[in-house]
Amino acid sequence: LFGYTSHDRFAFTADTTFYYDNLNVAAKWRHEGGGITSFSLSAGYDRYSNTLKDYVNATEAYKLRTVINQVFLRARFASKIGRHGLSYGLDVTGYALEGGSMRPYGEESLVLSRDLDTEYAIQPSFYIGDEWQLTDRFSLDYGVRLSSFLAVEPEDKFFAGPELRLSGKYSFGPNFSLKAGVNTMRQYIHLVTNTTSISPMDTWKLSDPDIKPTDGMQAAGGAYWTVAGGKLDLSVEGYWKTTRNYMDYKSGATLTMNENLAEDLVRTRGKAYGVELMAHKTVGKLSGWLSYTYSRSFLKEMEDRGISTINGGDWYRASYDKPHDVKLSGVYAFTRRYSISFNLNYSTGRPVTVPIGYFTYGGGYRLAYSDRNGYRIPDYFRLDLAINIDPGHYLRKRTHMSFTVGCYNVTGRKNTYSVFYTTDEGRSLKGYKVSVFASQIPYLNINILF
Repeated sequence: LFGYTSHDRFAFTADTTFYYDNLNVAAKWRHEGGGITSFSLSAGYDRYSNTLKDYVNATEAYKLRTVINQVFLRARFASKIGRHGLSYGLDVTGYALEGGSMRPYGEESLVLSRDLDTEYAIQPSFYIGDEWQLTDRFSLDYGVRLSSFLAVEPEDKFFAGPELRLSGKYSFGPNFSLKAGVNTMRQYIHLVTNTTSISPMDTWKLSDPDIKPTDGMQAAGGAYWTVAGGKLDLSVEGYWKTTRNYMDYKSGATLTMNENLAEDLVRTRGKAYGVELMAHKTVGKLSGWLSYTYSRSFLKEMEDRGISTINGGDWYRASYDKPHDVKLSGVYAFTRRYSISFNLNYSTGRPVTVPIGYFTYGGGYRLAYSDRNGYRIPDYFRLDLAINIDPGHYLRKRTHMSFTVGCYNVTGRKNTYSVFYTTDEGRSLKGYKVSVFASQIPYLNINILF
């Protein structure tokens, strides 16, 4: 049996508050047969809700809430037949997606209550796979998933298609191996987000008669070495990914509380590629890992809408295109009990669309924006440090206690979360960078083992 719940609340300003709630409950039964087959059955319920309270103006104050409800049932089997390891099973997921509910907030608010239709859908799938150990050095892993999706409300629609996967591994010896694979994917739930908004309110949408599932293909490969007498693991991995029917929004689109959201969305094709270099030291007083990733991600509209086509129909950077990413994590042990640990993260700032000028239209001033995601927020950097005191090695003691005293964001860097703009009554435009946890955050962990 498993259960988890959390509630998060934070505010950028004194008159706007955000809430996030998570709830997960699940039960799993597992049976190891006396023969060649094992079996597991699991069922559960998940809920994620996102709430915004905006009370800048008392007469326009409102509370906006979105909810994703999900139930699932999974049956999985595994069998061992000679050099083959078979896995097969059935997954059924049910969705109830509450796209938005708006309520007045406070007695002075004149906001009218509104609710978008709740979307219901069922996603059943069946899969079968095989891990085939052809020789002591060469193995294959392949399979197929028959994926389907039935949108029930507010309109019926059925989608189905296969998802294929194939991967292989060849070991030249105990210290060097190659891996490569390719797989296809289908996704029926869509996230639509605006990079220029201060609000972290994301809009979720299920596939329906107007919004097709996103499908794609990914190929990846890598080489892996163990050197220095088994003390250091090195790896290099690369990938290429393509997608179709990824949903992006039109310029000027309304993403929240939009009853006709499909009319403000466009279908795009995507491409992404990258390479990751990693070194992992596993033994010695100093242990840890260092990785560098270069990755790119681009989108392009699938249809020509004339002058309204995003970026004139050319490729543009996806909102999660961050070319450079460096991670360094390690532990230095002075003794068996006392050590220090550190984590360092650096990444390129994500793309954003920004106003670059203004023009007059209809007797008023309007903002002119850059190409979609034509600029970037500042780069991200964070350093965390901690001192660890582990328990002594007293085998007869009933309990062992360890302590960690540390600090997140030691340098106090104001990493930018988002960028937004406001205008005064004239033509003056002001830009603001919003930071979350823009200072040092100390913490204390106490672990008791018994």
